[in-house]
Amino acid sequence: TLAGREVKINGAISVNLFPWPRLRAEDITIANPTGLSSPDFATVDSVTVRMTLAGLMRGGIDVESIDFESPVIHLERLATGDGNWLLVPSADLMASDVLSRVKLDQVQIHNGTINFSDRRRGETVRLDDVNASLASPSI
Repeated sequence: TLAGREVKINGAISVNLFPWPRLRAEDITIANPTGLSSPDFATVDSVTVRMTLAGLMRGGIDVESIDFESPVIHLERLATGDGNWLLVPSADLMASDVLSRVKLDQVQIHNGTINFSDRRRGETVRLDDVNASLASPSI
């Protein structure tokens, strides 16, 4: 997987090619490694990925935007200092050229929640109603 973790799509999946390519998935979970406070690294009500048709026609994946609706993200720093936020793609994905063909313009988060637990300091922080727009030229 892209995240190097188990990803489950528990809800509906829809795909549109015309007039604008779009992929939408609902009720998604991304697993945490074992031994952390939460079994899930993240849960998301829905993810919508909007792409360009021209990019798909030439064999690339030009992503105009990825919209995350109501994500809940559990960040955790262990006593060793290691964090669960490092997501490593699978070896098969890294060996392929797929990631080099992906262009990403914008990531949007709507109504998110971020929980941060720091075992080193014994602190937990929660941010509610997180709305953000991030830009990135590639993955």
